[in-house]
Amino acid sequence: MPTNVPDSVDNWWCSTQDEQAWLGFSYDVSWCPSSAQLTKSFKRMRSEYNARYVRMYGTCDNDGFTDQLINAGWEAGLGIYPLIWFGFDGDNKWQTRRDNIIKAIKSNSKAPYVVRGVVVGSEPMFDSVMSPDDLAAQIYNVKNQLAPWTNKGDDGMQITLSEMPYGYQIRNNAPQVFKAQDTLMAHSLPFFDWTVGDAGSDSTAGKVQNDLNYMVKNGLGKKIIISQTGWPSNADIWKPNSAKAVASLQQEKAYFDMLDNLACSWMAKNGPKGGIAWFSHMYADTLSGWGVLDTNWKAKFDFKPKTSC
Repeated sequence: MPTNVPDSVDNWWCSTQDEQAWLGFSYDVSWCPSSAQLTKSFKRMRSEYNARYVRMYGTCDNDGFTDQLINAGWEAGLGIYPLIWFGFDGDNKWQTRRDNIIKAIKSNSKAPYVVRGVVVGSEPMFDSVMSPDDLAAQIYNVKNQLAPWTNKGDDGMQITLSEMPYGYQIRNNAPQVFKAQDTLMAHSLPFFDWTVGDAGSDSTAGKVQNDLNYMVKNGLGKKIIISQTGWPSNADIWKPNSAKAVASLQQEKAYFDMLDNLACSWMAKNGPKGGIAWFSHMYADTLSGWGVLDTNWKAKFDFKPKTSC
């Protein structure tokens, strides 16, 4: 990062053509990490793993939390994707979360140089939070409120949604939601497939490819990023649907190795705007079993994914 905040975002962000392979981690914020912990984690992501971005998961409703994310991203030289979390209770807390994120971006001078995009929900269509029309309207609402930084192509803040293909499919493919987004963020979680077997197998890779083929087919030529994908080292939180799917440390590593192998072969060649990039879900076992790091912030296995092709 420069010593002083720049005057313009023009030519600030990397071209989407160059956003290939592994981008960074999905990061659970539901435990409301402190500013010091955020900065420490983000710096480690950048220096030890060569992450470029971090995508938030869950929510922390503490006052000023988005400012903490922005400032930590600036200190670490890491772009961030704040998430408007809808939750599972059917309440309207997401509206306050949306407003707080927008307020922080507008008031923090570092925000346009740290916030690569705002994610308007995680699986809201799958969770039946709102209709596709209402969801598309919310995406446009966020885009319009952040108009000084959106609608600038690669130089602009990307307003997006984190959703699994099945969420679109059960909503008649939700073409209005595809149209509303700048960049597409997809979930692909073959661990929950009814027929999946070994995490690193060709059949598991095929399930990821099927998810991504759907996004390419319906995605109007927009950049596609896998925002949520992984394989747990234990099944403490969620059980698999296939008896053949095993949650283990070996299988978690095998899954990420498989994705790393796909990144510069199939994914780079079969997606628009430079190919399909991916985040690993997630950074640490604050979501039990799903992290690359354990509960003591120690690496569970060697993780050195390719960050360019």
